[in-house]
Amino acid sequence: LEVEWEEYFIPFSENTTDFLRTNNLDQSYQDVLDSYIDYWDLPRNNQIRQFINAMVQTQMSLEYVAPLNDLSTAAVGDQVNRCIFCGSNHYMAVPGGGFDKLIAGVSDPYQDRVK
Repeated sequence: LEVEWEEYFIPFSENTTDFLRTNNLDQSYQDVLDSYIDYWDLPRNNQIRQFINAMVQTQMSLEYVAPLNDLSTAAVGDQVNRCIFCGSNHYMAVPGGGFDKLIAGVSDPYQDRVK
């Protein structure tokens, strides 16, 4: 799956971004994802499709805090796989049991200031 991501999807995303920028065009990043899936004719239950979709949703939506339909490919399309917050997730114990992402625990006291 990593080969599909690194050798196929990432270059596809970068090439699409370059094409859009060169031609002064733009589209949502959801359109890029859909184009890739359509190009390779990946069925809904395909493991590669699910992996690519999960990676894109996690990286792009997390990094830019927006749905893929709202992300400009020309602006951020070459940033996939460069997600600052996606490299590693650190977890901590949560009172009452279980684990949560460290960033959630550290930011919890400041949630009332988030707008």
